[in-house]
Order: sequence, then C-alpha cells, then structure tokens
Amino acid sequence: MRHIDTTGFKPPKKWVAKAKCALERLEAEAKKGKPERDAAIESKSRVWQELKPELEKLSHKKCWFSEARETVSHMHVEHFRPKKKVVDPDDRTKEREGYWWLAFSWTNFRVAGQIPNCKKGNYFPLRDGSVVATSKKRTIADEQHLFIDPTKHSDVRLVTFGPDGLMHPKPRANAWEKTRVGKTAEFFGLNDFPNLTDARRKTWQECQTLLDAIAENLNESENCGGSPALEAKAEAKMQELRKKIAPDAPFSTVAMACIKGFDAELLTALL
Repeated sequence: MRHIDTTGFKPPKKWVAKAKCALERLEAEAKKGKPERDAAIESKSRVWQELKPELEKLSHKKCWFSEARETVSHMHVEHFRPKKKVVDPDDRTKEREGYWWLAFSWTNFRVAGQIPNCKKGNYFPLRDGSVVATSKKRTIADEQHLFIDPTKHSDVRLVTFGPDGLMHPKPRANAWEKTRVGKTAEFFGLNDFPNLTDARRKTWQECQTLLDAIAENLNESENCGGSPALEAKAEAKMQELRKKIAPDAPFSTVAMACIKGFDAELLTALL
C-alpha cells in the first residue's frame, strides 16, 4: 500500500457542480426516510463513477489498497465510509446509519480493485469508545477507524511486506496498530488471494536477485582495487531497482520493503 497524495487534487468544476446538486437532492430525500435516501443515492451513482478516471491518475491506475492493476475487470470507486449502512462485523444483523452525506464527496472515494471493494462491503469498524459520526453530528475527523487509509501517510507507514508476499504491521507496532493492519488485510482480502500474494513474492524475489548481484559486483570491484566495468554493472541493476520503487510500478512498496531490509541506506539513496 502506497500513500496516495490527494493534496492539491481538484475535481473538474462541472463534476463539482453535479455532485453539489446530487447532495442537495439527497439531503431533501433523506428527510423522508431511508428508502427515499437510498434511492436518491442510487439514482446518482454515475456521479462518483464519472470521477474515476481522475482518481485513477493519482495512483497510476493501481488499486489504492493492493497496488495491483486490474487486467480482467474494472476498478471500482470505493466509498471508504459506507454510504447506505454500516454493518457490525461481529454480528451482521446489527447495523448503524451509513455516511450517506458523504455519498458524493470525493474525499470519501478510494479507487479499489473488484475483490478489495466487494470484500470490504459495508464494514467500517471503529475503535472501542470512539466517537461515532452521524448525520446530525458529522464529526468524522474525531472517529478512530480501524481500516488503514491510503490517503493518510501516517496510516500507510504502519504497513510493510515480507518475502512471504503478505502484508504485515511495521516492526515495533503497538497492539492497536497491529490490529489495524491485520483487520485491513482481512476485510479487504489483501492477504487471501494467491494471485496477489504470488505477485508480491515475485516482486520481492526479483528485487532480492538484483540486490545480491549489486553486492557481488561491488565486492568484486573492491577486491580487485576498483573496476569501472563492475561498478557500471551494479549501477545498471540499481536503475532496475529504481523502476521497481517508482510510483507507477505495481507493488512498489513491496520492493521498498525488500531493499530496506537489505540495506536501508541504499533505499534512501535510490529514493
């Protein structure tokens, strides 16, 4: 999971106007009841879909949660806070009011692959004792949500990866941070699907092979008193590593985790 920097992002003016009209209608329908409210949301579902191309540019068309690209299905615009209802993960018969007032707010949109979006569904658990935002008191900034948010750098820093291809909490994470990473992986299916974990393992192995070759070239050069040819070979492999950690590379954070584990100073130099 790589940080998605939304700072400075501005949706097209026409889209903003359309979203504003959709919200005004929704606010009016919401006063009638939940069926009317939900119908108003569905009738304007194209509003968030129309913004997808602009949102995809922020991640180079990668899923914001898995860093994978969809090749046989479409990316989804995921509502981070569910728009219609929030289901209790411990008891699916229990639910609370959805964040319907955010249905057309781009700040609540996340680009997600089909599997992460569908698996996450209407779940949005909060920490025990957390403030719960409602339509009457829309204090979402005070909520302590469980899921890692790719638009928050402080959240993304809690995540790392290993040679097993799995998403893990960062070293020395506290209990709450470990829970957040583990539950995000669980509810978004980020450790469950072999194609995804295999692709991460492959990325790790490719980086490890490059790192080993770089170390071998540099060691041989040092042992023979300096060899421009060997150093050039090492630099060429470093260029390959730079491509793997570039923002547009799939699983770039897996590559960064591999390099950091091998030589943290090298990662800093490559970045």
